[in-house]
Amino acid sequence: FLRVFLQGLGQHLDVYAAIQLARDFLHTHQSLYPSTALIPSLFCHPGAVQFRIQPRPTPDRWRAFLPNWIEAIALGTIFTLSLLTPVQDRLLDARLLAQSYYRNLTRQVPAQTTPPIALIQIDETSIQRQGIAQHHPIDRPYLAQLINRLQQLRTPMIAVDVLLDTRQPGDSLLADAVQRAVKQQTWLIFAAMLTGDRELGVSPMTGIASPNWTMQGYTDAPPAFIELPMYDTCEPTCPFSYLLALLQTARLSALQLPQPDLRRTTDLRTDLLRQISADSSTQPQLRRLKPIQTPLGLQPLVDFSIPPDRIYHLIPAWKLLDPKQADTLRDLPEQVVMIAGSCDERLGFTLLQPDCVSVPMATTFWSQQRGLTGGEILAYMTHHYLTQRLVIPIPDVWMVGLAGLVGQGFVMLRDRRKLNRRRLSPYALLGGAVGAISIYGLVSLQLFLSGSILLPWFLPSSVFLAYVSSDLKKNQYD
Repeated sequence: FLRVFLQGLGQHLDVYAAIQLARDFLHTHQSLYPSTALIPSLFCHPGAVQFRIQPRPTPDRWRAFLPNWIEAIALGTIFTLSLLTPVQDRLLDARLLAQSYYRNLTRQVPAQTTPPIALIQIDETSIQRQGIAQHHPIDRPYLAQLINRLQQLRTPMIAVDVLLDTRQPGDSLLADAVQRAVKQQTWLIFAAMLTGDRELGVSPMTGIASPNWTMQGYTDAPPAFIELPMYDTCEPTCPFSYLLALLQTARLSALQLPQPDLRRTTDLRTDLLRQISADSSTQPQLRRLKPIQTPLGLQPLVDFSIPPDRIYHLIPAWKLLDPKQADTLRDLPEQVVMIAGSCDERLGFTLLQPDCVSVPMATTFWSQQRGLTGGEILAYMTHHYLTQRLVIPIPDVWMVGLAGLVGQGFVMLRDRRKLNRRRLSPYALLGGAVGAISIYGLVSLQLFLSGSILLPWFLPSSVFLAYVSSDLKKNQYD
């Protein structure tokens, strides 16, 4: 009787209804308890309010999820760390290194094929062999030689990651090389810098190029993230790597595109983008590129866990000009060809500030190099656009909050088991927590490769362990 009566009260029945529930139970078990259903009775004042356990209001239910002071300190500290950019950069660098190890261990490295990008790098050896005296801005006649050589090799598109915003000696030679390439309907894309809402690229005073028969795109981008177009049409401003990928995809789709021509009188990039927009409905590859949409506006990562030799074919500029190296250049007509500088501080966009960043640990796993140039980063971005390799990082702060809820739920579940006298030893609890974190880590590593989603591991796991450790310190286990 007492067990069924208390269960009725626990279901928020009043006393009278709970007694009736218990009597009905006894009545259905007359063979075990003959006539006992007649015994329980309730005596109370006729006007008395029947006792009832009131349901807890919603705010009270959420109080169970509030952390204690130890959990609050741990949660607040880790939450603050998740908002600090230097901490995020270090964690991202370490995570991409872990992805490189995991790729190599599970043999999920992209197959060795011809890389989609050929990177012509103006390095120190090339400068010395050519005897170039002027490094910044880069010698214009030398750039003209590179473009002429690429034209001889019938390269259909040439990207130049060099800022040509000032007049320099030799501009006329470079302008002649550009115009000869345009006459052969070669696509030329020049680098630009983003200033406010407009691009600063090839200066009209140089006479090197015109937007009517060449194009430009801005190269401003954080080293670890892919620069997405600011506008759906990409006409006002357009990222350099996105423009390269879009043009290459359109070319390989055999579309009827507007061609570079010195007689053109309208903006080539605008006409190209509008033609691609009109044809994208019938071309699945173009439809995926235009426009680029990511969940919740999150910016994709540059996946440095892919080996560099799967991204680009690095060709020193001196090899391009050496007739004896012709065999190494046979794939240029099928690749996106980009001319860029090296980590030499004399070749940056700004004097004594090289277009170079520290090498990510993931890259050092695959190759030994002293720096990662802006051209190499742009090559990664172009590759990711071409292959639709857009890894979406889930913010740490989101997962830290979720880990706090999961940790508190884990502790509440343990408390319920204890009330039911199902004892769980501290070692079993700690082992279960470590096992759950390990499984989550493996799932997140594979999801990065298969689903292009980066789930943070270190900080959320630290929050979860903080909750479990706090519960262990309560000394509630026998």
